[in-house]
Amino acid sequence: MSRVSVVGAALAAVVLVCGCESSSSSVGSGGSGGSGGDAIDISSISWLGDNYSGATRTATLNSASMSGDTLSVSYEPYSWPRATVKVSVDAICCLFYERGGQLVGGKYDYWRTGGQASKNLENVHHGYQGHSWPAAGSKVYTMNVSLDGSQRSNIIEVSR
Repeated sequence: MSRVSVVGAALAAVVLVCGCESSSSSVGSGGSGGSGGDAIDISSISWLGDNYSGATRTATLNSASMSGDTLSVSYEPYSWPRATVKVSVDAICCLFYERGGQLVGGKYDYWRTGGQASKNLENVHHGYQGHSWPAAGSKVYTMNVSLDGSQRSNIIEVSR
């Protein structure tokens, strides 16, 4: 199966939409999530913006790594509906991390149609939707969500 590499910028600009729904947060024992399972329990996330915990898992992220302000993600192609938000996009990027003992996060940007090669994470650095840069040494996780919020990938740990 072909893989699409998507390089996203470091957790700089997390675009977390709308109201939050808080839950107690704990990191699950699901491992890295790269085999299709979730590395964390989605119900443990305190959402910054829209809550996608009800989305059905229909896609697989294989791996994710960060270097500086760049997040690289390898995923299996999916056929979610596309839309145009200034440019053609096909997925919402989500980022999760521990803050104050709680797992927080949500939307920070969009993946462009056609296998975008990089993503700037300025939004995270600038506090979009309540995001802040994850503390040094803290675990970071990512997932993709369909534009209508009904489908999602697995959640995987990001190598830092």
